[in-house]
Amino acid sequence: MATHIKSVLILDDDAAFRALLVEILSRRGIKTVEARSVKEANAILEVGEPPLAIVDYRLPESDGMTWISKIREAGHNFSIVFLSGTWCDAKTFSWLRNILKVSLILKKPIDPALFLQQIEGLLPPPSEEVADDETVLEGRLGSEKFTGLEVEQAISTNDPELIAELKRTRAKVDRQSRIDQVKAQYVTELADAWLKLKEWLQSAQREPDNRVLQNEAVHTAHKIYGTAGSLGFTLSSQAAGKIESLLQRLDPTDTMAGIIWSEINAAIDSGSGELDAAAQPAGTTSAYITHSSSVHRILILGRDVDYKDISKAGPDSLFEYVIMDSIPAVLQRIKSTRFDAAIIDGRAGTLNNIIDLTRELREASTDYLMPFAFVRGASEMYDLDSLYAGFSIVVDRLSEKSELERIVQELIQLRLGHKPRVLSVDDDKILTSFISTVLSSQEINLRALNEPIMILEAMDEFKPDLVLLDVMMPGLSGYDVCRMLRTDEQWSHMPIVFLTSRNDKEGRMAAFQAGGSDFLSKPVLAEELIARVTAQLGRVQTDGRGYHQDALTGVMSGDALILLTNRMLQQAVDAKKPLSLCMLGIDDFTHLSIVNGWQAAQSVLQGLGQLLRARFRVSDARGRFGEDGFALVFPGADRQTANDALSLLQEEFNSTKFVGSTGQPFFCGFSIGVAQYPDDGDSLQSLLVSANKRLLEGRAAAVKPTM
Repeated sequence: MATHIKSVLILDDDAAFRALLVEILSRRGIKTVEARSVKEANAILEVGEPPLAIVDYRLPESDGMTWISKIREAGHNFSIVFLSGTWCDAKTFSWLRNILKVSLILKKPIDPALFLQQIEGLLPPPSEEVADDETVLEGRLGSEKFTGLEVEQAISTNDPELIAELKRTRAKVDRQSRIDQVKAQYVTELADAWLKLKEWLQSAQREPDNRVLQNEAVHTAHKIYGTAGSLGFTLSSQAAGKIESLLQRLDPTDTMAGIIWSEINAAIDSGSGELDAAAQPAGTTSAYITHSSSVHRILILGRDVDYKDISKAGPDSLFEYVIMDSIPAVLQRIKSTRFDAAIIDGRAGTLNNIIDLTRELREASTDYLMPFAFVRGASEMYDLDSLYAGFSIVVDRLSEKSELERIVQELIQLRLGHKPRVLSVDDDKILTSFISTVLSSQEINLRALNEPIMILEAMDEFKPDLVLLDVMMPGLSGYDVCRMLRTDEQWSHMPIVFLTSRNDKEGRMAAFQAGGSDFLSKPVLAEELIARVTAQLGRVQTDGRGYHQDALTGVMSGDALILLTNRMLQQAVDAKKPLSLCMLGIDDFTHLSIVNGWQAAQSVLQGLGQLLRARFRVSDARGRFGEDGFALVFPGADRQTANDALSLLQEEFNSTKFVGSTGQPFFCGFSIGVAQYPDDGDSLQSLLVSANKRLLEGRAAAVKPTM
């Protein structure tokens, strides 16, 4: 057995930095030994092997990576924290982690207030006894359901409150069903992870000097603790948490090591019991395996004979298809069932019926971001009609399963494009799958990043509105990632929510000290996750992705629309495609307010806002612009098509009856002006000027409607 020393080795030629680390560690009662060079560090290793070495990249005689490589070749297996002045690229990170077995890579300058939190799991155990394990909370949603009779009553009475409650409850049941699907998939992975943990522990017990093995066991136990607890495997989670805590206290030279190993083995047996109960033979009923609904529910309005075969979903399908061939039946069904997208076959009705249907579908479901695809068949559907009706995709026929799935995936991406974006950064795929399942039920566009070192590339490509960030990841500190993001002006104010297994005062302080906006304790509870994420999203200024709306009209606020339009204009420039910007203004709005009352004038704005939300494609932007106006942006549409589509909107709006303050009915209209990129300019300002000029010209030439 190798000779051990109790002190942490600090290898750095900067005396001031060494003094800082000595001061930080001494506060925890951790002894240190300093080395200014590789030669001095090697001399210390001849005396004994430290529990941990903190190594700087730049050294006088050799770089830190070369020294680490040589000591690994010599058989030294103690933990190493590598400090670098720059952010590691993926190749260097992989070399440090997988080849040199470095436990943690941190970027200089360090934050003294966070440093202990970052390396805590690698430090030798303190002399005093650690506190009792934290209580593990288990979050399970109830299996609330409406009976068939209650569903029929809700629909038949057309009670909006009862229908809304029905939708909320079904969404909750759907979410729990999807969590159960993740849970069912996790049973096998948990058994494998538990077996791997036992193997790490057995190897670490055989080789007590090998800190690398011990660190791998700590990391595996940490992952099981967070994920198993979040998915309801309480005993396994508690056992893994206890193992993690015991390993962090373990000192192979201590006479108490044998007792700690006995407790670790007992915890392994405790967790194994729950796994044995979950892994029942085929044909038996397991509390952990539940049939689940698909992730996205798709409405197909068409004949069953045309779509039955190509819409068959396998057990792992992301889509559930509901085929109906009657427009009245669809309108009745959509009041109680949430659909993520709809495909409408041209044979389901006349063109006018179908154009009316898309508006009715959005209004009946109050889902104004529902995307539509149209299967033309033998029917006619021109660009003008598809734009006004809101069809994002138009195809001639649909007869192949692969084509159906491609179209549905495009529709879902269009839907998510207007939703807040959350990036979940965690090396645990099951945990990110659980988070995705929970947040997707809240209409949040979530992307999982299971290789945390790729965070910068993911941020630039996905541009999230919020980041969920695990504190403890292999070789990487979530605190360091957060600090790095905060140095970039683009992400300096973006919400960052930490996931941590620590819920004590020090853990909370470290999360905020690193620049975090909030934190969630592991195991993660579904309802708390939703509450904290939505609260953070609600506090930020957004770029118009669906959750910063004008309160009266329901369309985007003016600021949000401007931000989104600038982004859409840049996309049009990059793609070399046209874009039309349209301005709408209520005619004689001041006179209307005086004659019919302020409240009636507000109802006009509200009515036009609702009509704008029900019409057009989900990829088209609609926003409030000024006191009496709106603006729309149609990517890919030329000026003539946009102008004709808005003429249809004028006809529909002109026939809408409003009621004045004294009960008298009245009608009103609006004027339009359309500008096209690139013909009328290549900037938002130039397009606004051109569109406004045409609106005023059109208003001056038009015959005003009678009030």
